Amino acid sequence: MVKTLVISRGPWSSDNNTGNTLNNLFSGFEDAEIHNLYFREEKPGKNPCKTIFRISEKQLVRSIVKGGCCGTLVMNSGEDGSAALKSEKAIYDVGKKISLYTPWFIREWIWSLGKWKKGPLDKYIDEVDPDLIFMPVFGCWYPHKVLSYIHRKLGSAKTKVILFHADDNYTMKQYRFSPLYWIYRLILRKWVRRSVKIADVNCCISELQKEDYEKAFGCEFILLRKKGDFNGEPRMKKTYDMPLRFVYTGNVSVGRWETLSLIARSLDKIGAEGRHGKLHVYSGTPLTEKMKRAFDTPSLVFHGSVPAETIDNIQADADILVHVESFSLKNKLMVRQSFSTKIVDYLGKGRCILVVGPDDVASIKYFTENDAAFVVKDRESIHSGIAKLVSLTDEELNRFAKKAWDVGRALHGVNAKDIKSIYFEIGSKKENDGDRA
Repeated sequence: MVKTLVISRGPWSSDNNTGNTLNNLFSGFEDAEIHNLYFREEKPGKNPCKTIFRISEKQLVRSIVKGGCCGTLVMNSGEDGSAALKSEKAIYDVGKKISLYTPWFIREWIWSLGKWKKGPLDKYIDEVDPDLIFMPVFGCWYPHKVLSYIHRKLGSAKTKVILFHADDNYTMKQYRFSPLYWIYRLILRKWVRRSVKIADVNCCISELQKEDYEKAFGCEFILLRKKGDFNGEPRMKKTYDMPLRFVYTGNVSVGRWETLSLIARSLDKIGAEGRHGKLHVYSGTPLTEKMKRAFDTPSLVFHGSVPAETIDNIQADADILVHVESFSLKNKLMVRQSFSTKIVDYLGKGRCILVVGPDDVASIKYFTENDAAFVVKDRESIHSGIAKLVSLTDEELNRFAKKAWDVGRALHGVNAKDIKSIYFEIGSKKENDGDRA
């Protein structure tokens, strides 16, 4: 068995996006004995982990005030952490809504003063004795500090490290004026550089990120994306009834809500002309008053958060699936390298995909380069683009659906990279290097 320690901010749970992505990346790795170290008060949900260990900010504060080391084995503990999670979630939601930077530094200060080293964590690491550490790269310092500590403790001779970069947490291509933001970013860059050097393999999520990071770090980055089920033939609709059901699932922050609003208002205008549609948005993103006003239009229905297990059917019930990014400079720079995991889910549904956003963003560029969707690349063309889309015949919509499916099968099918193949490639490379020596 390959004893694998996964370091994550939240727990590995199949009912959240992080857990779904991890389930997918580790699928087929039957040799992995998975252990999870995480940093939120949240209780783990359904997961494949043998053990789970938690160091939360609540525990860290208690260790500062009362002394003693913190860290708890939570598998089958019966703790729900609901009270602490509520207060923790409130802080995160406020941060999401008003982009407050000060809590970032308070959180890092707590991690600097809290007594998490040694004690329970050391005992846990000794017991797990991992062969592999896998960590998604986060936009905060403390997970990198934990990785560095564990790596020094275990040594590089036995334990291999795979990092997964899914967002831009390094380049200076950001549009911000706050000195606090840039101070935090510069220190984050130092920790990301340190983690990149520790890693045996660095994985990234988009071609654009691969290009940027290989240039910045001078080492190879391997493209790692979610896999999909592309066996058989796509289940396409035979007929499409009016109104066409446009469906968006996922985060509406980072300006995506503005683009969705523009789509809905175009549908409002087109509705009087015959073929028309309605945009259904499913998202757990807390809405500001400005977002609520933008969504207050006849052709948009905001359903809020829904259980993770229902998303697959919601997407399958769509006539047209929607992926968007913001046209504003600040927002598009934030997501420039990112690739939404839901894109692979969309590709496998046998539906036409509407993509709206600037084509210098990785996810939009992916669709244009692979001809996998109906793409609108500039704000001024949204109305004419939507009008053209709703006028397409059933056969034309299905041609777009088939192209999306074919791209998904080629790039995200059974031959796509996963953690298992990457881990064993590390071993093969070490053996070959040893033979040459």
